[in-house]
Amino acid sequence: AQRGLVEPALEHYQAMLALVKDEVDKRCEVLRQIGLLRERLGQRDEAIAAYSEAIGLLASDHWLQRELHERIVGLYRASNRLEDLAEYCRTQIARAPEQTAMRVLLAEVLAALNKAEEAKATLAEAVELFPSDIALSQKRIEFLERASDIDGVGSEYQRIIGRHADDAELYIAYGQFLANNRQVEAARNQWQHVLGTHVSDPGLANRLGALFE
Repeated sequence: AQRGLVEPALEHYQAMLALVKDEVDKRCEVLRQIGLLRERLGQRDEAIAAYSEAIGLLASDHWLQRELHERIVGLYRASNRLEDLAEYCRTQIARAPEQTAMRVLLAEVLAALNKAEEAKATLAEAVELFPSDIALSQKRIEFLERASDIDGVGSEYQRIIGRHADDAELYIAYGQFLANNRQVEAARNQWQHVLGTHVSDPGLANRLGALFE
């Protein structure tokens, strides 16, 4: 019954494509609807093709990009096509190198494919290209922690702190990492630095006091 409703709707939207060929936003919305309908019909490859065509028409910062990427990633994951997903990520990075989230996703997919060194290299390149991006740095730290690369985590904290020397949260997080790895004196040094530079912040002082206990 559902198929009987979906197929006419799909035909309707496919017919609309010719009418909106010169209107990017409208064409992308039609392609999005086609992709959704293809998904309901279980046609994953066709859905991916529709979403990918829409992405190719949009600026990299367009609001619709995120949803379309998420749907494509979900389709690849649902069919366990991780190699194809990795290739999709590479294609999108080549198209729009500023997509840091796509670089993080590529690293995660490579790790799932047991390509740990490639995954590490992907994130290392990412922070080299976007050295001041704190969110990206945090993703690299999380990845290195999961890989039990203690030296790598420490180096990344030091690198990003060098870029954001006034960010108290980075020092606190680095200190907690050091403390968790039994480097208590080094952890105290990080927290002492924060106390010395943010002496007028009572809330921060209370937080650090709890860490010192």
